[in-house]
Amino acid sequence: MNDAKIDIYAAIESCIDVKASTYAKNKQRGGSSGKKGSRYEDFYFAYKVALIASEYIDKDCVNWPFICQQIKGFVDDMQVKYEGETQYFQLKNASNVSWNAGGHSIETDFHYQYVLSTFLGEPKPTTTLVVSNVLEQHKLAKEVPNKIKKHSDVLHFPYCGDSLNRLVIENNELQEALKPLSRALNPSLDELCGVFGILILSGMSFPEGMKIDDLIKNTTIYHPSLLRPFYIANTELLLSDGFKRVVDGIQGLTYSVAKGFFSWNALGTSGILGFDCKDSRFIDFQDHVERQQPTTFDDFEGLLP
Repeated sequence: MNDAKIDIYAAIESCIDVKASTYAKNKQRGGSSGKKGSRYEDFYFAYKVALIASEYIDKDCVNWPFICQQIKGFVDDMQVKYEGETQYFQLKNASNVSWNAGGHSIETDFHYQYVLSTFLGEPKPTTTLVVSNVLEQHKLAKEVPNKIKKHSDVLHFPYCGDSLNRLVIENNELQEALKPLSRALNPSLDELCGVFGILILSGMSFPEGMKIDDLIKNTTIYHPSLLRPFYIANTELLLSDGFKRVVDGIQGLTYSVAKGFFSWNALGTSGILGFDCKDSRFIDFQDHVERQQPTTFDDFEGLLP
């Protein structure tokens, strides 16, 4: 089905019933209202973006997944759409979570979402419960009801209050997801916090959802070079022959192009340019070095932008 033409609530009436459609409408209104001020969902959203982007960023000509928060449906906190799979996520930042508690249980929501997704022809729908308490995650993973077991999973993602920095500093998995997106080869924790924060900001610009590559590109609005550029086929092609002849002749200077950024090391100092090698400013920098022909690191350092 064409997403632009889908009336979700009419579809729910068709594949389940009117009562379920009314419940989904109320759930969506409540979710949109409750989203204000909620950080757990924002943090997990940015983590998921980083996790997916770190897998795709070095691939050329790929169809990036589409991601959205607060969708219409029963499992409504987040949706990720791949070419061959549709993932739904429900987040619970609580110390006590149950599959069956309440008038509309998580089990029912997951079952209804699978029925709806199948009715809509979405490829391989899955439903995932994300909880902030690791003991709850272990317990719930052992108790997944048979009715939803074939398409459901339980994951743990910690919550550190509203502190973005603390979450990054204390979560190794989050750090590993963020590292490939940083421009630095060995990014500091402060740099990783910056990457995480800019992903959150960029996601807020697309309330209706977006492809993840568009979200990554949108980060340049907030900071032009905090994240690394996309796929670069051959980093050596980014350096002109004349530029390489000059810098190769400077004693004690080593340099590299990693993640699309030019970096250098000499005489106990090191650095990385504030713009990537696809930037027109890097072309200007190379031309400037070629014209000035520095022969020592001190001379070269004086030409750095």
